[in-house]
Amino acid sequence: MAESETDRVIRQGGWFGPRESFDFVLSQLGPDRDEDGKIMIFGAAPCFGIGGQEVAVPGACQISLDGQRVSLAGQLNCTSYGLRNVTIY
Repeated sequence: MAESETDRVIRQGGWFGPRESFDFVLSQLGPDRDEDGKIMIFGAAPCFGIGGQEVAVPGACQISLDGQRVSLAGQLNCTSYGLRNVTIY
């Protein structure tokens, strides 16, 4: 049985790190936004910790970049910020 795109993204692992790093990477990526100016997120949504200083991004979280869905955790895992390839339930 072929692996689904969702299974592949989840297997990739999530990301956990500081809000400042999360915001910086998003500002550099320039994700697509909807008509209300909100970032287009698909799959699982990022979760913010108490006080909003930490962010947990599940492997299944995707954003739209130039009309293509990409793994937000995958993009964050390519940086030196935070903890990479963590499992988030």
